[in-house]
Amino acid sequence: DRFKLMTTLVTIVDCDSMAAASRKLGISESSVSRHLASLEAHLGEQLVARDAHRLYLTHKGEAYVRSCRVILHQLQAAEGQVRQGLQLSELDEQ
Repeated sequence: DRFKLMTTLVTIVDCDSMAAASRKLGISESSVSRHLASLEAHLGEQLVARDAHRLYLTHKGEAYVRSCRVILHQLQAAEGQVRQGLQLSELDEQ
């Protein structure tokens, strides 16, 4: 799902490497690479550029990661509120 792909992208950025992201996420490096490729294919844009020594975000990647952080934070907050017993209809009123 796209939330998983977004989480993978944000983790790649936070860890500054695919290998470190794979360790943090508990999945193989090839899975991390596939997640990124899937997300880029879905969007039709390159989000992460690579050179011989590092990864870096493209301009569109920077904007997308900012949006991903907001969306993932909102998702975590909504899940936390539901777990605390709030009804989803109460979330709309806040």
